[in-house]
Amino acid sequence: MKKNGTHLISPELWEAVMQEPREGMPTLATIAYYSLDLLNLRAGDELVCDASDTTIASGSSSAQLLLALHRKGVKVYNEPTLHAKVACIGDHVIIGSGNASENSHRNLIEAAVFSRDSALRAQAMALVRTLACPIKQGLLAERLGETIDPVARPPHLHSHYAN
Repeated sequence: MKKNGTHLISPELWEAVMQEPREGMPTLATIAYYSLDLLNLRAGDELVCDASDTTIASGSSSAQLLLALHRKGVKVYNEPTLHAKVACIGDHVIIGSGNASENSHRNLIEAAVFSRDSALRAQAMALVRTLACPIKQGLLAERLGETIDPVARPPHLHSHYAN
């Protein structure tokens, strides 16, 4: 979506998000429930979601998807109290109602504000980084069945697991 300034997207929120150009920047996002990769996350991107036992058991977030994202280099963090839906994609910040799920994508009327306001984007990035606790990524991967080997550990985790 190549509009300037700030605007509201609804009802085809996820279609607009999936078309958003990356422009070489990593995506940073807090999406409470993540069971469908509607952000098309890539190595180097960061996702904070609710991956609590209850949420995984209900299917609201997908353990298989989160583990697959982790394995391809996405930094995945668990925040069980998360309700926020904020993403920095390319030079946009997107703040809205949509979880990344089949239900949100196919059945619900979602809305989000897309903005290129650099101050708002900086605040959104700070929110994601505040919620993204590196030690939680390791614990989440271990809980989902991924053994974190000290030798193979991603570089951003080394200082948090030093003996």
